[in-house]
Amino acid sequence: MFKEIELSEQAEQLGVIIEMLAAIAVTIREAFVHQQSRSLEDIENQYLDLNEEIAFDVVMADDLVIGKSLDDKETIFRYQKILTHLQMIDKSLKLLADALRKQMKDRILFSNKEVEQIIMLLERQENILRTLAGIVRNGEGERLDEVSYECSELAGSCLKFATSYESCLVEGLCTTESAPILLMILSRIQTLVHNEVETVRLLARWIWDRVADGPLENPAGHPS
Repeated sequence: MFKEIELSEQAEQLGVIIEMLAAIAVTIREAFVHQQSRSLEDIENQYLDLNEEIAFDVVMADDLVIGKSLDDKETIFRYQKILTHLQMIDKSLKLLADALRKQMKDRILFSNKEVEQIIMLLERQENILRTLAGIVRNGEGERLDEVSYECSELAGSCLKFATSYESCLVEGLCTTESAPILLMILSRIQTLVHNEVETVRLLARWIWDRVADGPLENPAGHPS
């Protein structure tokens, strides 16, 4: 019973954190769409505040380990690992915001096609985080495959666009100012995706722990 309560509390906290990450992603996209660097100025504070909150949750989880069985300790350790990866996503979002701020500050212009591609990538990134928040809150482990697929597709799009930008740079079809910042933005998004893939892997077993001790249905494809 106590384990079930603890897992429910973990689900609530993880849901809140991921929703905050999604909100940061929305701010980043809207700032890029409207080319408003001021909207990105608060990202640094949001990053620090959320990073501190996650670090606090990791420390609090240490207290839960005391007096627990080995199996219960493993569940808490998985929760801490998830929090650590959420910290990495938080940092990746901050670095993405920094790259976009540089583009705006230096007034580097992108073509309409490049702008549309970046907006599309940012929108898909938001969707991944929102979906993860719902999965965590509702214990919908069967939807983790959906997120993994979207992460794979997003990573593939980043690679495709990066190859195109590099070719354009070699052929002189884009400016030497725009190509590097475009590649930097894509690199930041790829790092985000990598951290999300690792988070999904950890969530799969954590959700199985949760449904095994609560009323939620057994998610498809749970770890054996």
